[in-house]
Amino acid sequence: MAYPALNEADAAWLETVRLSHDPQASFIRAHFTLLFPCEADPDVVLGQAQRALAGAPPTHFTAREFQAVRDRDNVGGHVFLVPDAGRLQFAAVHERLYSGVLREHLRAVLFVPHITVGAAGDFQNCAALAAELAASGRLIRGTVGTASVVRVDVRPIESLGSIGFAGSS
Repeated sequence: MAYPALNEADAAWLETVRLSHDPQASFIRAHFTLLFPCEADPDVVLGQAQRALAGAPPTHFTAREFQAVRDRDNVGGHVFLVPDAGRLQFAAVHERLYSGVLREHLRAVLFVPHITVGAAGDFQNCAALAAELAASGRLIRGTVGTASVVRVDVRPIESLGSIGFAGSS
């Protein structure tokens, strides 16, 4: 996952929204998911992440689109903040992460770069929240220059390592 660098006002707004609507907000801060959770050797994941990010420059993004996305069960869902600028760069990193040794863990779903801002057991609640947030007109700007490999099956979430994008300090 990649934690975005945001200005203070955007970070505070985003975390306020998440604390009200995302059950995971209390144990993980806002992030772009670049590789979905999988059962793989942590050293293998770290190695693949290092290879994938070696050619990825820091990504500057803007995001104003909020999407309601259905869960696999088609009942509940999530609300995503989706970047417009930076979307292709995040998708390219996602593809590089799943090349090689992690290919077997690739999910058969369309990858949408995003920050999760909400979740609900009733999809209509997600659709309503996405519409409300979109109506706010909020534009989030930030940069991603590092990614972290984490264990999400423990609380608090455990960081296994951080990898800088090419050209990041």
